[in-house]
Amino acid sequence: MADNAFLDKSITLGYIFLSDPQHRVCRKYIHTGDTDYYATREVEEVYHRRRDEIIKKHKEAILHHIQNVTSTFEGQLTDENIEKIRGQINRRKNPAWRYLEDFYTGKAGQEVHIVTRGLRDVIRDLEARAKARQSALYERMNGWLRFKSYNDIQDRLQMLVERGEEEDMRMILDAHDIASNVEGFTELTTANPKEFDDPEVKQVIEDHTNIDHIELVFVSRDYKPT
Repeated sequence: MADNAFLDKSITLGYIFLSDPQHRVCRKYIHTGDTDYYATREVEEVYHRRRDEIIKKHKEAILHHIQNVTSTFEGQLTDENIEKIRGQINRRKNPAWRYLEDFYTGKAGQEVHIVTRGLRDVIRDLEARAKARQSALYERMNGWLRFKSYNDIQDRLQMLVERGEEEDMRMILDAHDIASNVEGFTELTTANPKEFDDPEVKQVIEDHTNIDHIELVFVSRDYKPT
């Protein structure tokens, strides 16, 4: 395990949102070992922007699901009804799939209007649940503020700016700053396999930063959630 780890936005989002495909592996990573975890203001700002977008998508997905349930079923829901409803939840296309699948545990025998009322409660609780997991993450994480611009490294990472991936460049600079100022082995951790996989970017990180390792924490596309 690394002594220090800089967490990029994909790790914080993956940890906080249960429906994120990488939630379980992000949670396991954060709660394993004695690594000191760091994130900067940049990650915080990205998180807040993305949080509102994600919650909105989850709300819309659950509302659409409610419409489907009310138009298809009436009266008490049987075990067969629950199985059918769960079977219609598309884990790849429905961003709120985990909330929905978990919700239906023990719902057989309940009236449809009671069930849909409970689903509306889930919608109202989405932000509170995210904030609770955010607080749990922040208890294990150190804040970091970078003052240096590292223009020489920025110049070598201009390909990211040209591709519209300036956020990734700033993540690299932040991780480099931590590695330059905190003792021990430091890794930059991401849950997005597409980030930092450019050979040219990797070479810049290896040759011109103090980052010791890029740690990839993710579940492959072939993984089927259980």
